[in-house]
Amino acid sequence: VDLDTGDRDADPEIQPNYIETTLPADTLSSGSLYFFSADAKADEAANWRSWDISLFVDGQAEAVAFKTFSQLPIGGDLDHTKWHERAVAFTAPDSIIGIETTLRAKGVPNGAMDNTRMQKVDTFIANYDFEDGDVSKFVVSENVVLGTNTAQAIKGSTSLSFTPSAKFEYIELPLDKGIIQSGKRYLVTMDFGTSTTKTDGNPYLVHLIDTVTFETIGKEAFNYAYYFGTGDKLSAAFILDVDRDQSSDVDWAASENIALRASDIWGAENIELLIDNLTISEIVE
Repeated sequence: VDLDTGDRDADPEIQPNYIETTLPADTLSSGSLYFFSADAKADEAANWRSWDISLFVDGQAEAVAFKTFSQLPIGGDLDHTKWHERAVAFTAPDSIIGIETTLRAKGVPNGAMDNTRMQKVDTFIANYDFEDGDVSKFVVSENVVLGTNTAQAIKGSTSLSFTPSAKFEYIELPLDKGIIQSGKRYLVTMDFGTSTTKTDGNPYLVHLIDTVTFETIGKEAFNYAYYFGTGDKLSAAFILDVDRDQSSDVDWAASENIALRASDIWGAENIELLIDNLTISEIVE
């Protein structure tokens, strides 16, 4: 699906309006995972806002709705005035299979979007729903409490939970040698949130890291999502691009030190954070 708004350098401004396209009835298949991505940027006024991506059926209420593309400059890592690729993922619901559907991207004031696309995800590397309660493959920084939550699970009966005691503490999923390779692109999706009161919005950072050198791998390396409030449960998608230039002097395919790391960088001290339906897949162009 192509929603391209033209030459990226021309700064197509979608403001709080929207662009949309009609998906033919045979576009989506039941239970399959899709991601929508676009290059996006926003000026200072749109600093704390997000784009809305929604599916509509015959002008009725939203069948699928989610948010993405937060443009937040944090410690100089993400300049919201420059173009950054952002993504969101969704599983096609049975209610819209075989029905002509509208995909709508709603903008922010003084925001711009380009190079948009939607693609089905087929090549899964890892998929965790935590329904068996097994979190043994995950490691955490020294003071993080790792466990499961069955009382307030995001999806199903069980979610992974971790409770940091200070900012920058993390949870990590070690990846087998050869999974991450130079010049390839990967998609990480997850549901996440809190089980306890959290009134401030916190940036949630997801990235690939070398656990020995602590080098963050790939361009567009700083991928953030934000959560707010009590029991807030959101879905997020992150595109991790292992840039050939950056990776030219490192054989990532031979490395045994690569992990997927997630951390609350503002310090959700003693707040239980939840993760569910974590997937890692290769984006096949």
